[in-house]
Amino acid sequence: MKQIVLHFKNPPAQTGTNMMVIPASNGQGYIKTLYCKSGIRLIVWDYTLNQPTVLKTINPKSCYGFGYCLSGQIEALSPCFRKAFTIQGGQSGFFSFPEVDSYTETVGTERVLRVSIQMDPSFITTLAGKGFEQLPSILKVDKEDAYREVNKITPGMQSALHQMLGCSYQGVSEQLFLEGKMLELIAHKIEQLDARNQRAEPKKRT
Repeated sequence: MKQIVLHFKNPPAQTGTNMMVIPASNGQGYIKTLYCKSGIRLIVWDYTLNQPTVLKTINPKSCYGFGYCLSGQIEALSPCFRKAFTIQGGQSGFFSFPEVDSYTETVGTERVLRVSIQMDPSFITTLAGKGFEQLPSILKVDKEDAYREVNKITPGMQSALHQMLGCSYQGVSEQLFLEGKMLELIAHKIEQLDARNQRAEPKKRT
């Protein structure tokens, strides 16, 4: 099976965009990262590969945030977990992965369309302010522990995602619009986690 190594560049000093284009020999599409002044980063995966491929991502930093997969199926393997896990269309998730040197994703030929909103865990603390204690307990994880909880994409998330991906603004207007949509998606996810985690404890590493 073919393997592609993806090296994510260090973020710019404050804001900016990094674009990684899939080589034509491997397929078509891109992986785009938008860095916001607030500290949030948005990653959009939109690509179709010519053949089943293993993507090895070099990403030496911890990852904390929320993911939304609109289409595609990915088998992910991270040193944080003993077993591989599946990411597929229609799923939304919360994740907290400790710092790792790399991880791999095995992808087929179906179009992959994913959105990930990542941040430092302290961002949630600052965002919630005095309401921090009211947040779902799963969001207050120790950054040394690996967590992953998967739910469905709700209609509210679906609407915000399509507005985000269809944004035609540029420059400062684009930054403000996308950051607003990211906060909206975070709010939808917190509401979903709050309802779910009142009934069950969060899953730890398996």
